[in-house]
Amino acid sequence: MLANLVAALLIAALTPSSPVQAETSGTLLNVSRSSTDLASSSSARAFPSECDGSAYYATCSSCSELMVCLGPFRDVRSCAESDPSKPFCVNGACTGEAVFNEDCPAPVMTCTGKGFFPDAYLCDLYHYCHAEGQQSDVYQCPPNYVFNVNTNQCKQRTKDADCVRVQCDPKKIFVSYGSSKSHYAFCSSDGVVMLKCPAGANFDGFLSCVFQCTKEGNYADDSDPSKFYQCYTNSAKKLTAIARECSGGKVFSEKEGFCVKPESA
Repeated sequence: MLANLVAALLIAALTPSSPVQAETSGTLLNVSRSSTDLASSSSARAFPSECDGSAYYATCSSCSELMVCLGPFRDVRSCAESDPSKPFCVNGACTGEAVFNEDCPAPVMTCTGKGFFPDAYLCDLYHYCHAEGQQSDVYQCPPNYVFNVNTNQCKQRTKDADCVRVQCDPKKIFVSYGSSKSHYAFCSSDGVVMLKCPAGANFDGFLSCVFQCTKEGNYADDSDPSKFYQCYTNSAKKLTAIARECSGGKVFSEKEGFCVKPESA
């Protein structure tokens, strides 16, 4: 019995395990078009709008719609409405795997701030925003990789839970993005808007970002140079943050710890 146990331990020790691949950066996709709607970004040249009038077949009428032709009859269906897990149309069938090209460009987002953002729908896509209000640069992770919001890199997908998507809740104004403390989303009839808390702040799960004080003092709000957080100990002896804003066109200087003229920052 002891010999069998030793043999089993030796086999386990000598059997190579599947190594977890290092994280990597994604590939920049074509973002020359600014539409966030795959269907509306389709060109008339790439997709037929009418059936041939005699044959029975299915074809894509846009990047996200399936057209079923039954002789003289035509039925256009939204892939997402038919099956939310298969929102894209590729080669005459709805699928969960998007194929991005000139006719079906990757969906960009209107930026709500600067930095990296996950895609609301596709866990292998992510966005980089240069400034609020601009269109994002879109990146795609390698096959079997997903975006990691904690490192802003692509990590290997080892389980289904690694693929995070925004789960809208009609009872909530804002919803969390998976287990992320800083990323969250606003769901509307026009789509999902991705948001991110300033550095040092966490989404409270309901309506706002709460700055996490580590000690008393003033700290910059990286979402706006004129704003800052004031951390103090309240009557309950708990560190509390208050959002403040500089007046008179001044900006907050993290070095000085107070508001200064822009030229002095």
